[in-house]
Amino acid sequence: MFQESNAMAKIIVCLSVILSLLPRYHYGQPRNLECLVRTYRAEVGVKEEGWNSGKRVEQYLASAGLPRGNPYCAAFVIFCHKECGYKMKGATGWSPSLFPANRVVEEWRQGDVFGIFFAKKKRIAHVGIIDAVYKNHVITVEGNTGPDNYGENTREGDGVHKKRRLKKQIYKVSRWSE
Repeated sequence: MFQESNAMAKIIVCLSVILSLLPRYHYGQPRNLECLVRTYRAEVGVKEEGWNSGKRVEQYLASAGLPRGNPYCAAFVIFCHKECGYKMKGATGWSPSLFPANRVVEEWRQGDVFGIFFAKKKRIAHVGIIDAVYKNHVITVEGNTGPDNYGENTREGDGVHKKRRLKKQIYKVSRWSE
């Protein structure tokens, strides 16, 4: 009897170790989503030191393979995802690269990437991360932008800000958090 209970205890310990190594899900979403949310929220308030530069901004740029001084909204998104183990295969510092057809979604949720179309550039030219979704608007966290009262052209800003955007401003949404 003692040998059987000892063997059973060993099996339970082994199974516990194996289960602890498997990906965990929280309300149907990967555990890395919690990391992603913590990461992008922690970056709010980062300010540039010069034009598209500064220690932290250059870390964003490096995550996308870009040198100092480049626009970094897409690099910010890539940095946050990579910090939490997402591979971001095919994503570059060029905003449109964050919207391959197999990643585009219709129903938006926290952690999704949004893109804003700029007619003058004829492409998505600014991106960020959706933090919360409401009926007519979203709360976002964006790099290389300004606060809500910064003006219409928030493509080139002074840092990382939390913003409120109308849904109608958003051209496309993709999901990399799976």
